[in-house]
Formats: sequence, structure tokens, C-alpha cells
Amino acid sequence: MRQLNGSTGLLIVIIGRMIDENQRDWDSLLPYVMAAYRSSRHKATQYTPNFLMMGREVRAPVDLMYGFAETEQPSSYDYADELQCRMLCGYSLAREHLKGAAVRSKRYYDLRVRPQ
Repeated sequence: MRQLNGSTGLLIVIIGRMIDENQRDWDSLLPYVMAAYRSSRHKATQYTPNFLMMGREVRAPVDLMYGFAETEQPSSYDYADELQCRMLCGYSLAREHLKGAAVRSKRYYDLRVRPQ
């Protein structure tokens, strides 16, 4: 059996845990599975896909209900400047984390490889 890569395997595991016993409702659960995946912090980048794509975390209804969401709205100029700064910082840190993850993966791979 072919081994799945990290994100594909994770999505299949999440869907597998959520599907009904008759396994006919998996497609109706995809939006919720993807929302959970996009809001989870990834090991390699140390960021959520939401943050890397939008420069902020997406607010869920539960955040608004319990008051975890930001209430102060910045001006559009301040928001644009802050967004640009967050995205540049986030991308540079994510690249550093990905480089570290690649070094770790190579090290683990080299431990199992035997020369011919």
C-alpha cells in the first residue's frame, strides 16, 4: 500500500473519524474538515494556513460568543500596514521553520538508508 504524505494523510484520518457508519456523508463534512485543518498549527511551519494566507487567524463563532475576538477595529491604513508586516514576518519565519523541518527530515531519512 502506498504511504500518503503528511497533509493528505491527515485529511483522510480526520474524514475517517467523522464519517457516518454507512460512509455516505463524507462529502457534506468536507467544509468542516477543511476549516479545522486550516485553523490548526502545522508542525513544519509553526503557523496555521489561515494565518499564512490572510495574515490573521479566522474568527469562529465560538470566538465571538466567548469574547476571544478582537473588538477594536483599526483604520484601513493601519490595517494594511499591520497586515503587510504580519505577512512578511510570518512568511520569513515559516520559511525558516520549513528549512529546519527539511534538515530534520533528511537526517531521519539518512538514518534508515543503506548504501548499495
